[in-house]
Amino acid sequence: MKGKTSWDERPHLNPFSRRDGLHLCRIAPGPTSVELEWIDRGNGSPVFLEWRELYRGEAWHRTETQGNEATLTGLIPWMDYQVRLVREDGTESAIRFFRTGDVPGRVIHHLHPKDDYYAESGKCLCSPSLLKLPSGRLLASMDVYLGGGPQNRTLLFRSDDRGETWHYVCDLTPLFWGDLFYHHGRVYFLGCSTEFGDVVVGASDDEGEHWTAPTHLFDGGCTVSNGWEQSPMPVMEYKGRLYFSMEAAGRRWGRVPVFLSVPSDADLLDASSWTMSDPLAFDPAWLPEPGVRLECFIEGNLFVSPEGDLRCMFRCDGWGMDLFRGKSPVLRVSTDDPERAPEFLGFVDLPIGFMNKFFMRKDPVTGQYIAIGNLPTRSAPDQQRNVLAMCASEDAVHWRLVTRLIDRENDPIWEVGFQYPSWLIDGDDILMQVRTAINGARNFHDANYSTFHVIRNFRDLLRAEPEREGEKR
Repeated sequence: MKGKTSWDERPHLNPFSRRDGLHLCRIAPGPTSVELEWIDRGNGSPVFLEWRELYRGEAWHRTETQGNEATLTGLIPWMDYQVRLVREDGTESAIRFFRTGDVPGRVIHHLHPKDDYYAESGKCLCSPSLLKLPSGRLLASMDVYLGGGPQNRTLLFRSDDRGETWHYVCDLTPLFWGDLFYHHGRVYFLGCSTEFGDVVVGASDDEGEHWTAPTHLFDGGCTVSNGWEQSPMPVMEYKGRLYFSMEAAGRRWGRVPVFLSVPSDADLLDASSWTMSDPLAFDPAWLPEPGVRLECFIEGNLFVSPEGDLRCMFRCDGWGMDLFRGKSPVLRVSTDDPERAPEFLGFVDLPIGFMNKFFMRKDPVTGQYIAIGNLPTRSAPDQQRNVLAMCASEDAVHWRLVTRLIDRENDPIWEVGFQYPSWLIDGDDILMQVRTAINGARNFHDANYSTFHVIRNFRDLLRAEPEREGEKR
């Protein structure tokens, strides 16, 4: 085994993995079928695909394959299956798992709760990041998460037909909470080495196929200590600098907003080019309502305000707040001194701004700010993520509910979630990747799917009458 000189692996192998093995790297089940993609590092001998129902103890079904992709059809709906690859020389892949069933959107990748294939990182799919390149190629990433687990691997997929079909690209390790962005002809990943780990960045010059070794920008810790945290959020270029929202975070620190920035014309792989702001000192006087205890501001959306300064709207976590009166804190970023802590400006009323991540961009055509996130529809102390909704605003202060995009309000809130949307504007449509927990997920939080969605003619929704409380559209 040679030393690692790049970030990408196909797939990531531990020291005990067979270098000539078979590796199932994409699983995308539908109602009665499953799409499979794999890597064969062997000698070119025939490869057979085998599958069986998980709980019935039946013999393996078998079919010979051609190439490195196959679709199995005629499967039983809402059924758990095992699947593996077997080479003619006797080499077998790891046994993987999947469950058939109808899922909103197009499945990019699926990870069954019983599947231990990525156990060195986690057991569910989180942190979606969606990017469109000038060629039209879409890149969609997700990390592999488990609370208290290693959490250090990101999976990358591509589509060259606007999300109709998806294909595996590579694994990137170590990388967690990775945020894809495009700048000056290169694709970049900015993220952490693990939960509360180092801040790392790397680049690709061939649309995500191959990656430089990661540059470590700021030292962190690990999941049981203190370091850095982020989520894939909008990257903002403002007056000659690129800005990123992050948090200084950890078991003792809590989560405190900071901003990472770099000159637009700098070498982004040179750590000396980057600057981190001081953390924002929390003031209990900011509490928006009596009896409310705020926990943290996280997952900030950078934007240029109508006044022309750089601001950031955050998800707000806390206790004692009326769920139907969602609040989002707004900070002003120090752009004349990138090392200075941001300034707290106050709270705005945002239906989707409390206890759940939202993702916000400005539409260059209408000039409206658009935010997509989870809408609470019931008064309960628990997080509810089974309704994904769009809000809009002319000034980023006064927000209106536009419509529900995915509405599974009647599904159990502890079992179903459509969360952490990453989206972009593509002509008249919005393209969106969602962390999806449904159809047998471990729980609403630990997603078993990463799904792709198209919101067609979204500006027609903006022009329609806003949805009122209790209505659905």
